[in-house]
Amino acid sequence: MTQKEDLIAISVGGSLIVPDEINTSWLKDFKTLIENYIDLGKKFIIICGGGKTCRKYQQAAKTLGEVSKDDLDWIGIHATRINAHLFRTIFEKNARAKLARAF
Repeated sequence: MTQKEDLIAISVGGSLIVPDEINTSWLKDFKTLIENYIDLGKKFIIICGGGKTCRKYQQAAKTLGEVSKDDLDWIGIHATRINAHLFRTIFEKNARAKLARAF
């Protein structure tokens, strides 16, 4: 069983993941940092945001027609999910795929 002090929750804003383009340099450094802590026995919950990707898609939808709040919310949810899926992919050897794919 995981001790509370071994579990760390991190919220990663979408602006870190995709400031303008996918920030592979930052992602590589972040992956190395997290994997170093995993090697020390730490476990992580990483929550990803949608960031600029979300806002760009929402703005495009608004520009192209009348959009409901629900649809704007779903665009945000999907932008967040694509960022989260990128994280699940780069942490594949350590990710609990069953939980990460639950959505």
